[in-house]
Amino acid sequence: MITEKQDIQVMVSLPSASAKAAQTLNIAGHGDVFVASDPEGIQLGSGGGTAYILHQAYLVSGASSLRHWLSGGRKMLIHGSGESRRLPAYAALGKPLMPMPLIEGMTGQKPGQTLLDFQMSAYERFFLHAPSPYFLMIACGDVLVEDDSWLPPYPDADVMIVGLSATDDEAQQHGVLVCGRESGRLTNFLQKPSLSQLSALPEASSFYLDSGVWLLTETNDQPECYDLYGQFGLALGEAPTRTDEGISTLRAATLPLRQGRFYHFGTNRSLLGSLQQLKRPSRGLTAFGDSAMQPEGKPVILNSQVDCQLSPDNRFIWIENAHISKGWRLQQRHMLTGIPENAWVLRLPAGLCLDVVPLTDGSSCLRPYGFDDTFRGALNAEHTTWMGTPVM
Repeated sequence: MITEKQDIQVMVSLPSASAKAAQTLNIAGHGDVFVASDPEGIQLGSGGGTAYILHQAYLVSGASSLRHWLSGGRKMLIHGSGESRRLPAYAALGKPLMPMPLIEGMTGQKPGQTLLDFQMSAYERFFLHAPSPYFLMIACGDVLVEDDSWLPPYPDADVMIVGLSATDDEAQQHGVLVCGRESGRLTNFLQKPSLSQLSALPEASSFYLDSGVWLLTETNDQPECYDLYGQFGLALGEAPTRTDEGISTLRAATLPLRQGRFYHFGTNRSLLGSLQQLKRPSRGLTAFGDSAMQPEGKPVILNSQVDCQLSPDNRFIWIENAHISKGWRLQQRHMLTGIPENAWVLRLPAGLCLDVVPLTDGSSCLRPYGFDDTFRGALNAEHTTWMGTPVM
């Protein structure tokens, strides 16, 4: 068992510009974290991205070979270089570096903390308790997994996925791990299964949410790169839903966290909903995100000056690095970021968000968007919206 934090090398993938800045300015706040990005213009998926970031970290390590570097200590990789279409304010920065408020009751916090700080604290605990064969941890950059209880025994496997107990409703929104109730061995991996699929599972089975936290041991056979969650995972298990001989031979198991909590930060809604639940953890649910926004949703204000009047009706509002002058009138569901000092008179309709980006020539770019915009789909399709309205 590894017992020292310095035995874990942390790697974080970020969008290209953010990764370059992190390397020169240490904006990640952790001098021992290796930061890189996927190659520009190429879609690698989480599997290909994992191989690429590992190789980049090896190249700067000075190790004699990739295998020697991999065996030289544990590695933790947090993926955060996605497009972030549903959380556009932090698309350029990368979701692991989005700022986090101080949460009452949580230990180990500091001013200027980020989601990455929370993730590293939680995941180091999982890793430090893992048997020595587990040398690589891979985690999603827009997710936080916590468990305050004693961790269960770790199974002996090539691929171990941290799973969380879930209701049928929660399971329909996530990847699901189907396991033997006694053995813990992975039977198969399902993507957003329907209620009928869940009800048809054998009585001797249990299912858990895929937390996005995977631990791998070293194997001699190297399978081709796949998207970890959409392809690689489907080929794992004793009865895989996707056929791939190179992957299906790997022994896969689940580490069930029956008291675990899964916080999603991938959308405007899930950011605010997960923060609400972090402040007041609930034992009734395990997956917090889009559906976790509670009616009282008070504004979250970070590094900002707010001079306008706020009332109890101003709910589900995120204000970060912004000046909201007394001439502003807010309603609900606003993401307000990067607003410079101003004396504007603005009345924002509910659901309107505003991000201001400084340009190199001294001017600014105003970027309005809708709270629930997904920035996907053809422009002439009815479901494709901008500022909550069909684009056309």
